[in-house]
Amino acid sequence: MKRIELIGVEGLPEVGAPRRPWLLISERASSLPATSSWVAQKIVSKSEGRLIKLADVTAGDDAVRIAERLIAKPDPRMVQIVLDESVRVLRSERTLITETRHGFVSANAGVDHSNVGGQDLVALLPSTLTQARGRLRSRLFELTGVEVGVIVSDTFGRPWRLGIVNVALGVAAFRR
Repeated sequence: MKRIELIGVEGLPEVGAPRRPWLLISERASSLPATSSWVAQKIVSKSEGRLIKLADVTAGDDAVRIAERLIAKPDPRMVQIVLDESVRVLRSERTLITETRHGFVSANAGVDHSNVGGQDLVALLPSTLTQARGRLRSRLFELTGVEVGVIVSDTFGRPWRLGIVNVALGVAAFRR
């Protein structure tokens, strides 16, 4: 029988650049029998400094026009950031559905303002998920001597459906 057991690592402080998530995880998880590490992308994004202040953004005409057509009436600067993080807009009526440069189809290109320390801040997806997962895995091995698999994930609202799902954005060292 194959089994997956998830054990939360408690006591992690707020992550922000230049904090390194592998240090925080290895310090708190050393007593856990872990062979894998499941990390929310926001931790990776924060450690990479992938935060933007809305005050530093100027919304273009397209962002202003799209913001007016969306149900939530977001700040046009937020829409501008989403457009900047997208390679293609799939829907811009009622809900903004885009494709990220990583190839993910999601609402708002994964740009999120929750758990970032202020309404004026938004977090972007990690810049390179392949490097992020590999760096986390190799640093955890250096610190603990344990080979671990790494999953970097995010919650996605699914277009045209209710609810959210957790999506593995990047995976390292898992066998089929």
